[in-house]
Amino acid sequence: PPPVSRTRAFSSRQRWGSLGAYCGASVAALGWQLDAAWEGVPARGGGGRVPTSEAALNPTFRRALAAEGLRSLSSVELALAHLLESRLSLLVVFNALVCFLVMAALVTRAVFLGRLLQHEARQALERCLHYVLYKGVFLVAAVRPNCVEMFTWCCWFALMGFFKLFSGVAKERLETLMSRPHVHTSAGSGGPGASSTHRRAVALQVFLLASVSSLTVACLSLGTYRSNPLGLALVLYEPAVVTVEVLGALSRYYLFLAEQWCLRLEQRGELGAVPAAKALWDWCGPLLYHSELFAEVATLGLTLAHYMQVWWVHGLSLQFVDAVLFLNVRAISTALHRRLAGYVRFLAATRNLRGTFPDATEDDLAGMPECAVCLEPMRWDPKAAGRVGRRAAPKKLPCGHIFHLQCLRSWLEQGGTDNYSCPICRASLAQSSGAGDAAGAT
Repeated sequence: PPPVSRTRAFSSRQRWGSLGAYCGASVAALGWQLDAAWEGVPARGGGGRVPTSEAALNPTFRRALAAEGLRSLSSVELALAHLLESRLSLLVVFNALVCFLVMAALVTRAVFLGRLLQHEARQALERCLHYVLYKGVFLVAAVRPNCVEMFTWCCWFALMGFFKLFSGVAKERLETLMSRPHVHTSAGSGGPGASSTHRRAVALQVFLLASVSSLTVACLSLGTYRSNPLGLALVLYEPAVVTVEVLGALSRYYLFLAEQWCLRLEQRGELGAVPAAKALWDWCGPLLYHSELFAEVATLGLTLAHYMQVWWVHGLSLQFVDAVLFLNVRAISTALHRRLAGYVRFLAATRNLRGTFPDATEDDLAGMPECAVCLEPMRWDPKAAGRVGRRAAPKKLPCGHIFHLQCLRSWLEQGGTDNYSCPICRASLAQSSGAGDAAGAT
């Protein structure tokens, strides 16, 4: 093999060797701590319980256990207490959890994703760094300086970080597959490799949704936060965000597949023979837009509520943490306001398309016979007046340009929050006809 291939193979073996050594050391350290914790359990016949006041534990830790209502401990509970009272033990257990999640991430990537594309790897790194930085702020602002509580939150954040990271990567993969349907990263070109990539990306989303739902049910069944709804809301924030992201990505993907199916039927001239496909063809665009809108607004709303709750728990103390929380609340509020304001402009533009802007006449179409969006001819049909969907009459904008009505709707749905304008001259479509005439004249 060429020198470059030999170098890459050596680097790969070196990375796997380092990871194996790290995992082996982590497992050995965990076994040592578990053995030390079990040695601290006194031998008692009959499997009796040890009173908490007589347990060989740190006095502060004994008082904390008694405050939680644990008046006596079984052998397993006592071993767990010995494990949790030592900071070194907590560090070893958390390191073992991180090691397990790293191995799980490698297996998940190999099974569901294969080799990551460059932009997917970059987005995953940015998402991971942002998550770690924010959770560091959360630990400082909202968690009491208690080793066991800090350890519990760190373990929960590590688990949810795993799911949050892969939900973002899976979303990016589905977006890539929708924009470039023939892209696949783990097989050769063409054929079954592309469909396999689609199936594995969807399977990853389903796996994440099932795993997060199971964790949420497990947390609710423990009953730890039954008397503390604020704490329960803090715990359930990350599962809620991951669930919204996964459901949004899946709905967008399946609507895309439905639109592609309708497009193939139209190209074969069979769309009119399938009434359900004909109705779906007209509604795919609006459903795609509103599903994406709901996912984005729900994520921003949950994030804003979470930041406000963390600030409420922390209190206003004019510290550096308060400045970080204020900047994050301001950024999320601005993004949410911009998205909702854009939706209001979208509603105004679509309302103008339906009722304010007139249908193009036969004379109008003589001067502009081709739609500039789809590059297909526009035909005048006296029976098309008042129709909706893809058989509607072409619309004449206040600026004088003419397009298919469905092409204009697609332009609005794909234009984001600041692009509700004529595709040619950028005259606003959210204004009334008179204002649009003035803008077009200008």
